[in-house]
Amino acid sequence: MSKISFSPRRQFGIQMYFSKDTPKFSVLQHKDDNKYYIRIRENDEWRYPTWYDVQDGFRTLKDAQDWLSQHDWENATSDHIDVDGEALESYKNEVVEAMQMLGFKRNTDSFFSDKDLPVYDLEVTTESGNDIHVRVMQFADGITVIYWVNGKRLPPSSVPADTNNVSRTIRNIERMLKKYGYEIFASSAISELKSDAIMAAINTRNLAQNLIKVRSSNVWAYCMNIRDRKDKFGEVLVQFKGPQGGPGDVYIYYDVPVQVWRRWQSALSKGHYFWVYIRNNYKYSKLTGDKRGKLPNAIN
Repeated sequence: MSKISFSPRRQFGIQMYFSKDTPKFSVLQHKDDNKYYIRIRENDEWRYPTWYDVQDGFRTLKDAQDWLSQHDWENATSDHIDVDGEALESYKNEVVEAMQMLGFKRNTDSFFSDKDLPVYDLEVTTESGNDIHVRVMQFADGITVIYWVNGKRLPPSSVPADTNNVSRTIRNIERMLKKYGYEIFASSAISELKSDAIMAAINTRNLAQNLIKVRSSNVWAYCMNIRDRKDKFGEVLVQFKGPQGGPGDVYIYYDVPVQVWRRWQSALSKGHYFWVYIRNNYKYSKLTGDKRGKLPNAIN
């Protein structure tokens, strides 16, 4: 087999290595585990295959290079790879849910739709009068976020690096908006209840009646259901805002510790806390609308 080599190039804030011998292959160094993953270009799109005899990423770039050099990389096609379509679809759904939750709108410009490039926009004005425009572009190999403040685009050096981690992207967006005077999830203003109170409901049928309305761009209301005030765990209900700004779909998260609920009530950023400490950590069901949950921890 002939040897293949790579040269470094940084794109979208991600370290990549492109082959000097063929445009077909490149290697990406993943930020989360610092391992090196081989990619193959097919039909003008980079794909992330799981090679049949490779279970995980490579420890070093040389390991990835040596592995390719020992295989017939010159004649490799999609027949040689197994693309994880389920994981890719789950990733796309995560981005869609994140954009909906943060109040972004899908950009329907034909320039993007013709390229099958999902693009989302958020335009807000702060109390101090700053006009902020955030654009999220979902590429196959990562999420790019562009910021404009008062019509001027912020340079890459002043914004967080692009990433393919959805939760990290959300945190970066929240941090940047807060920096310029706008918070997506404002601190809750809970009426009729103290901040450390626990809402107890009689049964599942009347849970929605006990939801506590919060002051937020995306969350309409939430509450916790416990059977006994001495219980340490309960069900948390979250109702997000619908497309028109009114009450939307309701989700229930099971076996959430009471302490987690109380911390969420006092958290400064409700969105950050929900995404980091609740969303992926507890089993859940979707109670309204399309009732099929899309995440691995869904109970369908």
